[in-house]
Amino acid sequence: MKEHSHWLRPEWLRLLTERELEVADGLHKGASNKEIAGKGSVETVKVHVKSIFAKTGTHSRAEFVARGRRS
Repeated sequence: MKEHSHWLRPEWLRLLTERELEVADGLHKGASNKEIAGKGSVETVKVHVKSIFAKTGTHSRAEFVARGRRS
């Protein structure tokens, strides 16, 4: 696996699935659930967001992005 720079802190990168990372990138960009879902389901995005919060110990989009930034 090739290492690449990502905005998210490395220990959180390892916690999230590939789809959760896509959702996390959307959160980082300030996208709505509908924008993140694209042609997919908004409800599925909500499930991913809840999972991301649970795995990272955060409770909001703003907290996730602020605490998740690579230091």
